[in-house]
Amino acid sequence: MDEGIDCSNYTWQLYRFLGMGYDRFLSTMALSRLDRANGLHKISFEDALAGDLLVYGYRDEAERWRGHVVILVDKDGGTTGHRGLVLGAHGGSVDEVQYVTFSGFDNGYFKDSQMRLVNVLRVDGTQEKREVD
Repeated sequence: MDEGIDCSNYTWQLYRFLGMGYDRFLSTMALSRLDRANGLHKISFEDALAGDLLVYGYRDEAERWRGHVVILVDKDGGTTGHRGLVLGAHGGSVDEVQYVTFSGFDNGYFKDSQMRLVNVLRVDGTQEKREVD
């Protein structure tokens, strides 16, 4: 893990470490298309809570998939004081994991302006765990 990690592997490994992992690693393209499978299910952005996965992506001019996935930390800023804080990795070392607000995504965080939110996923069982905590 200390040599570098991409976003989809990072989220999968983090959930596994917490004992709430979904069944297997999925690429951002697979996550973008998922409705319900592999221990994940699609939800609306309006229903998203801390711990849910936000999947971004698009197809470029050559029809290659370009994607990114992050973990939602604080959608409205009530917990951290930063609206829409998300957690993600970008292929560098684990030390390069970043927190970014939604406004950061809107203001050029992605190198490509075509990147859009395409799916919101919840790991099965995380809502029940949140209610117990």
